[in-house]
Amino acid sequence: MTEFLSREIWTAIRSSAIDFQGKSFVAVAYLGKGATRRLPLKRGSLLVVDASLPAVKSGQTDPNELKKFRRRGVRVFSAADLHAKVFVFGETAYVGSTNVSANSANVYSEASIRTTQAAAVASARQFVRALAQNELGPEQIARLSKIYRSRATASKSRNKKTESSKPRFFIVRLTESDEREDDAETIKDGVRKARRMISSKATHDVEYFWNRSRVNQYRLGDSFLVVLIDGRRRILQVEPPSAFLYSNTHNGTRYYYLEVPRKNVMSAAEFRRALPTHLRKRINRAGRVDKEVENSFREAFR
Repeated sequence: MTEFLSREIWTAIRSSAIDFQGKSFVAVAYLGKGATRRLPLKRGSLLVVDASLPAVKSGQTDPNELKKFRRRGVRVFSAADLHAKVFVFGETAYVGSTNVSANSANVYSEASIRTTQAAAVASARQFVRALAQNELGPEQIARLSKIYRSRATASKSRNKKTESSKPRFFIVRLTESDEREDDAETIKDGVRKARRMISSKATHDVEYFWNRSRVNQYRLGDSFLVVLIDGRRRILQVEPPSAFLYSNTHNGTRYYYLEVPRKNVMSAAEFRRALPTHLRKRINRAGRVDKEVENSFREAFR
């Protein structure tokens, strides 16, 4: 099977990386902040990137992410002038335009071919192996870290696309009737995949909400304040700020899975005591909030 992907390429790639339990083979030119969450490779996998001095100095490849991959048991290699984007997970390969970066996932219009055709997958795997010549150890990565500058620092003038890739904060209001039983298998699969992505199972858990949307409205790095209300729009409970992890869909319903802290869930009474009146009223208008309002909500849960 071979198919062309344009929308939600990163949902497909990340899902394949989560599901495949063996050694993956990836050659991708640039790798930015958050790459280890965006691409959760298993121990023993091969990762080839352009970690040349120009790529690191310009902020296109983040050595701090390379360090995280090595800690997970991934072998990391550098190939100067690499421009390919090849991902091989078992018997599935993706070949396209996608770097492992926030801009690739959230801003640019990307395209990719996903194939399970045996000869093509084998050739893609061999392509990555052939590039895996210059392995990076801890000392090399440490030296690269000293010269690394984030793309924001390297380029003081940001265009609108760069601004649009920043993490966002949303208020999501849910009613007690927002439970669904007919998509149980879809929800079970989504929770399973999201739990593999949370930062700590000891301190965080996975929860979800849903809406009728064909397109994922959110991206990795976004956060939510989830508020449970009753039929009369009275606040019943407020979850602490939660991070978006994953999304899937079934029968026209889209599910969003969040990393939620186990502690600091607030009752309506506690919430009223923690926030000034104008912020409590802001709950009545669900949607995205600015940084000042976000900081006020986060402060209430500390």
